[in-house]
Amino acid sequence: MICNQGDIVLVFYPFTSGDLSKKRPCVVLSRDRYTAERHEFVGAPITSQIDKSLFYGDYLIEKWKESGLLKPSIVKGIVITMEEKRIERKLGKLPDEEISLVLKSIFQRRGCGQNLGH
Repeated sequence: MICNQGDIVLVFYPFTSGDLSKKRPCVVLSRDRYTAERHEFVGAPITSQIDKSLFYGDYLIEKWKESGLLKPSIVKGIVITMEEKRIERKLGKLPDEEISLVLKSIFQRRGCGQNLGH
């Protein structure tokens, strides 16, 4: 499945232990060309558990409903690389202004920049 920057996709997300995985929404952070050429993407998991404080790098999605999510959600400040074949389906897309804010939240505060593929 071809995915683009800002797409929200449902993926089989591995637990930290690497033993199991569960379906969870994830936002694609990498640029379109990176994903198309490598058949993998850089992404960040999304959670609907917003009752806790935001951790450093997390981003509270403002337009969650318009983005295809069922509940108010947070993009977690955790970056992963996954093969496209782990995508079950596309759920929606973050508006361009929000993907820009997600990238700033995750990367610019750490001084990493946001050059995720050209």
